[in-house]
Amino acid sequence: MDKDFFKKNDYVIRRSFIDPNMCTLLYRYVCLAKARLEYIDLTTQGNFDEQPWGTFNDTQAPGDYSKYGDLIFDTLLELGVPTMKEMTGIDVIPTYSYHRLYTEKTILRRHKDRPSCEISTTINLGGEPWPIFIDGTGANSVINERQNLVKPNAPAGTKVLLEVGDMLVYSGCELEHWREPFDGNICGQVFLHYNHVNGPFAEKNRFDGRPMLGLPSGIK
Repeated sequence: MDKDFFKKNDYVIRRSFIDPNMCTLLYRYVCLAKARLEYIDLTTQGNFDEQPWGTFNDTQAPGDYSKYGDLIFDTLLELGVPTMKEMTGIDVIPTYSYHRLYTEKTILRRHKDRPSCEISTTINLGGEPWPIFIDGTGANSVINERQNLVKPNAPAGTKVLLEVGDMLVYSGCELEHWREPFDGNICGQVFLHYNHVNGPFAEKNRFDGRPMLGLPSGIK
C-alpha cells in the first residue's frame, strides 16, 4: 500500500493523480497566466504588485513564472487532503500551493523545505518531462544552498520521472530534493504543501498563516 511505502521511505509516487484532460486545462491556464504577467510587466515597466499576478523573481528559479496560492490550485490543495491521508497514513492540514513554469537551463538546487512543507507534492501538469531527484537517506548534504555547494560524498538520490498527471509525495523538510539543468523548453509543475495535524507547526501554519486558502502570501 502507498502509506506503507511512505512510512518506510518518506516518499511515494501516485500515478495519474490528475486526469490528463484536466491537466491540459490546468497547463494551459498556467501558460496563459504567464503570458498575462509578461504583458503586465511590459506595460507597467515592472511597476506592479506581484501578489495577485505571480512573479519572475523567485530565487529558486529566477526568470521563470511562479505564483503562490492561486485560487484553483489552493482548491486542488484542499481536495487533496483525503488522498494525502491515504498515501501517507498521516492526518494533514493544507498550508499552501505554488506553481511554476520551468524554462530551458533552469536548475532547482538541492534543498529541504520550510516548516509549512512537512508533506510536499509535485505534480507534472504538462510540457516536457523533467526528472526530480530525492535523497531518501535524510542526509544534510548542502553546504551552501545559495551557491549550490554540496558535500563531495552526497548521496546521488533517486531519480523520479513523472508523466503528465503523476504526483510525487515526500517529506519536504526531511529529504533533500533537486533537479538537474533542464534541457527542454518548458515544464509546468504545481506543488501542494501540508502539515501534520498533530505536528509542532500545525496551528501556526494552517493555510500557511493566512486566514483562508486562496489568499496571497501578504495577507497573514
